[in-house]
Amino acid sequence: MSGVDPVPHRHQGIDIPPIQAEVIEHRLHRLLCPRCSTSTCAELPQGVETSHYGPRLSSLVGLLGSALPLSMGKTSEPLERLLGVSISGGAIVAIRARLAACLREPMEEALREAR
Repeated sequence: MSGVDPVPHRHQGIDIPPIQAEVIEHRLHRLLCPRCSTSTCAELPQGVETSHYGPRLSSLVGLLGSALPLSMGKTSEPLERLLGVSISGGAIVAIRARLAACLREPMEEALREAR
């Protein structure tokens, strides 16, 4: 057949790209002075957080604990299954505490404005 179809049938498939954790390693060499035996260690580059968990992973931990109020155990399970990232309950508590501290002032300001 030939002709023009002004309203063709549309078929769309939706998928998400493969998700995997990105590990960025910084090697900090520790050296011993041969004269005085003082040990010195390199510092992290400027802008590198001291936390082992980056902002996107930390945000996901926060989301799983607030928008979908999941316990620590239930938060670590999807991170392990989806990303292959194993996070202890203590690390989840630390991430949530860090997020709460960062959000405290903006939340208080938003509440003042809302009132």
